[in-house]
Amino acid sequence: MTDIPPPGPPPAEPPSAPPQAQWQQPGWAQPSYGAQPQWGQQQWGAPPFTPPKKTNGLAIASLICGLGWVVMWPLAFFTGIAAVITGHISRKQIRERDEGGAGLALAGVILGYISIVISILAAIGLVIVFLAVIPAVIENDVRDDAQSFGEAAVIATIEDRAASPRDVERLRRVYFQETGGYTYGEGRGGYYGCCYDDEIRLPDGTSLQIATAADWKRNDWQVEVEQTYLGDKTACVTIPKTTSERVVATKGRCSS
Repeated sequence: MTDIPPPGPPPAEPPSAPPQAQWQQPGWAQPSYGAQPQWGQQQWGAPPFTPPKKTNGLAIASLICGLGWVVMWPLAFFTGIAAVITGHISRKQIRERDEGGAGLALAGVILGYISIVISILAAIGLVIVFLAVIPAVIENDVRDDAQSFGEAAVIATIEDRAASPRDVERLRRVYFQETGGYTYGEGRGGYYGCCYDDEIRLPDGTSLQIATAADWKRNDWQVEVEQTYLGDKTACVTIPKTTSERVVATKGRCSS
C-alpha cells in the first residue's frame, strides 16, 4: 500500500496591496466657514456706524457774507467785515464742538478779506476820480462853454448882418439865449443853450443883464464863465471886434 505523505503547511496568503492614499490636490486647503451672522446682527470686524457731523451755522453765514459783495457791491466793505467775524467765530466753535463746516468758514474768511481789500481800493479810486479827474473834466467843460458863448455872439452878428459882435443889446440877447433857452423840440424837452448851468458875468462881477457899453469897455469886452459845483472853475473869453476874428477861450479868470 502506497504511503500518503502527510499534509504540508497551508499555503501562505498573498501579500495584501498597500492601502491606496486618498487623492488631494497639493496646496489646496478647504476653507473653513464659521457660523454665518444672522440678519440684523453686526458682522465681525465691521466699523461701527458714525453719524455725519452737524454743519456749523455760522460757517454757512460767513460764506454767504463773503459772496454778498457780488450782488451788493456798494456794501462790500460791510459784508466783508461780517464774513470775517462770523468765519473766525465759526472756526472756534467747530474746534470746540467737533462740528463740520471748517472749509466753509475758511472760504468765508478769505472772501471777506478779499471784499474788504477790494472796497478799500475802490474807495481810493473814487477819491482820486473826484479830486483829479472830475475837476479836470469840469474845467475843460467850462472853457468849452466860454468858447461857445463867444462863437454864439459872432453867429448872432452874422445873422443880423452886422459888422462887429461888440454890441451891448445883441450880447444881452445872446446871454439870455445861451443861459435860459428851453425847448420841447420834437416832443423832447431840454435846454439848448451852451451855458444854462453856468454863471456868466463881466470880470468885475457886473451881470450881463444890466451891463452897459461903459461896463463892457471897462472890462475890455471880456466875459467870465464859471461853474461852482465840485469847486470853482472859471474860463475867460474876449468878444472879438469883427466876425472874421477867431474866438479863443482860456482857462481861469480874465486878466485885464
